[in-house]
Amino acid sequence: MSNVFHRLLLSILTLIAAHAYAEDIPFEKALEAAAVKQDRLDDLLARSLILGNGDVNGLLYSQGQNLILRLTKNDVWDARIDTSGDPPLLKIDIKNKKLIGPTHGPIYSWDKPYPCPRVCGHVIFGDSPLVAMWRTIRAEGKNNDFQWRDGAAVMSIEGAAGASNGYALSRLDFSTGEFPTLRVKVSGTPNAQFFVDVMAAGNRPIFGTRWIETPESEEERTFTLPPGQRVESIILYTWTTPTCATCGIATCTSSAA
Repeated sequence: MSNVFHRLLLSILTLIAAHAYAEDIPFEKALEAAAVKQDRLDDLLARSLILGNGDVNGLLYSQGQNLILRLTKNDVWDARIDTSGDPPLLKIDIKNKKLIGPTHGPIYSWDKPYPCPRVCGHVIFGDSPLVAMWRTIRAEGKNNDFQWRDGAAVMSIEGAAGASNGYALSRLDFSTGEFPTLRVKVSGTPNAQFFVDVMAAGNRPIFGTRWIETPESEEERTFTLPPGQRVESIILYTWTTPTCATCGIATCTSSAA
């Protein structure tokens, strides 16, 4: 009987304490206004939930029926910088109010996917098979869009000239010995350019093109992949060039199949 009484008393005290604590939450309205509410997690770049403590960070997103936590750490980087083809740095002549050197791109090193932070690992919550799918990895434009149209991935961007966006076809697993050639059918608006990266496990680049003018009518571009590699993802970037010399605003659309 005593044990039952003690458990009942403990339950009552717990309820009283919880009620009192709930009433004493400071700045409740401010906390509610700052609440993070995420109704969708189906896009890694645009709709994932950001978690972390400033050093170890994660992006929580969904893929199919699984939740995936993509982990990074602030001091884990691919820190390569290849400026071997860059022009001399811009010089400022304050006295004569002149700029000496390049004032706009493209610049050789800008075509490289590095320096960039590296992914340290993925924690997968769920047991559904992971299938190859497109995901956003870069969105520098004011408006970035990705759509499926008649079996083709259509990517568009609107923003300042030089802005780019990127979409990765991930969860691939094939050997360049079996498939030594990458064939991409592309088309786009007159000011569109595209760039293709082929990546191995660990986000390691094994092949990349330069920025290439996108043909206005659909054309097939063929690229020979290096032998003896396993491919995990293919990335397609779209880049804008100016359509208005005055305002510098550019709009372009590229499609790939």
